[in-house]
Amino acid sequence: MKKATKVDKYTRHKNISDIKKSQKAFFDRKYIKWAWESYWSRFYKDRFNISDFEIAKMFNRLELRNSSSVLDIGCGDQPLTCIYAFNISCFSVGVDLSVRGLKRAKKNASRSNFSGSFHIVVADVNHLPFNSECFDAVIHSMVLEHVDNPEASLSEASRILKNGGKIFLYTVNRRYPFRKIYEMLLPGYFRAMGHSKNRYYSIYEIKSYFVKNGLQIEGEAYIFVFISAIFDLIILPKFSQLLIRKPWTQIYQKVFLRFLRVIAFLDNPLKKLGLSSCVIVIGRK
Repeated sequence: MKKATKVDKYTRHKNISDIKKSQKAFFDRKYIKWAWESYWSRFYKDRFNISDFEIAKMFNRLELRNSSSVLDIGCGDQPLTCIYAFNISCFSVGVDLSVRGLKRAKKNASRSNFSGSFHIVVADVNHLPFNSECFDAVIHSMVLEHVDNPEASLSEASRILKNGGKIFLYTVNRRYPFRKIYEMLLPGYFRAMGHSKNRYYSIYEIKSYFVKNGLQIEGEAYIFVFISAIFDLIILPKFSQLLIRKPWTQIYQKVFLRFLRVIAFLDNPLKKLGLSSCVIVIGRK
């Protein structure tokens, strides 16, 4: 008899044959294409961008503890728990359609020295194979723009969340006025992301989905505005391999990144209007 694992107590064994083969194939191809890029260059791109400070601040609002159980929906090969909570010994499960992406996520979790336990489960975000009310926190990062039915996806996220648990939702902002500029500058990047324009949502639509699913709004943030988006999405990737080498890492963190964050304050008027490339909403059940 197969020995039960710790994941089993969270899992509602369910046939996931309804996973879309075409969508799964897309993500598998994406991870093959990105295989040349080292984990550390991708890790530092996430940690060294201007918007990282705001993302980390919002992530901390999940208030994760060593005893927390976390579900990272659509984690791909970079589970956010391992980036923003690597020193917390929590129980984390990564869910994705792509087996290839999940295998890389497992390796990346160990490379990031994540102090908790990280497990992987292949599943459709609209049909999560977990028991109701079994996770303390849910991460729903850059997933909503890939799914056909956002309400179903958020309904599932709410179902598996414990009462009092929190959800971190990070997605593309439909109201962003400069998207066409970036699409012209980086056409390959946006094609690789597989975003669909009819799956972009305003923060008001996201909040309404939260309320419909019994989630109270606890915070919001506007990520990648104009200056920060140009630097984080266009300039930084060109130098990521250089930045992982000392002493460039220290110089960048202590001097250059601080200067850039000051410059990024020029984006504040646009943030106040909600005109960012992405948004984060924190909700509590």
